[in-house]
Amino acid sequence: MSMTKLAFPLLLTFAVTFSAAGQKNKKFYDTLGNETTFESHWSMVVGGRYKSTSDRKTNAKILVRTTDKEFKEELQKTEKRVTKKEKVGTQFPDFIMTDVDGDTIKLKDLIGKVVVINFWFIGCSPCEMERPELNGLAQLYQTNGDVVFLSFAKNSAAQLQSFLVDHPFKFKPIPTGDGEIKNRFGVDSYPVTVVVDRNGKYSFYASATGIGISYILKREIDLALSR
Repeated sequence: MSMTKLAFPLLLTFAVTFSAAGQKNKKFYDTLGNETTFESHWSMVVGGRYKSTSDRKTNAKILVRTTDKEFKEELQKTEKRVTKKEKVGTQFPDFIMTDVDGDTIKLKDLIGKVVVINFWFIGCSPCEMERPELNGLAQLYQTNGDVVFLSFAKNSAAQLQSFLVDHPFKFKPIPTGDGEIKNRFGVDSYPVTVVVDRNGKYSFYASATGIGISYILKREIDLALSR
């Protein structure tokens, strides 16, 4: 993923991509017409550069370039649909967690930094669609010590270690039970991505993913850094 031109992505409605969750039996193609994976194909759509269209004769999904007009229209729809303002300005729940490598992560140790947290689980189709875009986002800030990327997954450490061999995620993975994610953090649907400001408070909350999510998150991270 190239994030250097993130300010000018091209979008299509997320309704199209979300319907892809039940389409893993289809063949998927990349921008060059080569067969690719479900995750790779849909990440191009979530990134906003292409739309996915069906070839009825071959039961395949192919990518078609989108337009600036579609970007401007669909970015507004995506942001309106995923953004939840109720928690903005409230304190993010305190936590002391152990990541997949056995290291302890404490919220109090992250005060003064901007923290981006993704809630997901193995087998979540929308999570798969957005993962390459989120990896690109994390890579953008990899030299910025003021930004930390975490992911709370409702899977065991062993499951995550096995899964991440073939599906790397640049957000630090933290195995977290489904009950704890729901009871402690109030998350009962996936994926959810939040930005926590330097004071440990929510500054952005996305209740789902969508086309252009990395663009929206980058803007929110930069806003939190500037405060």
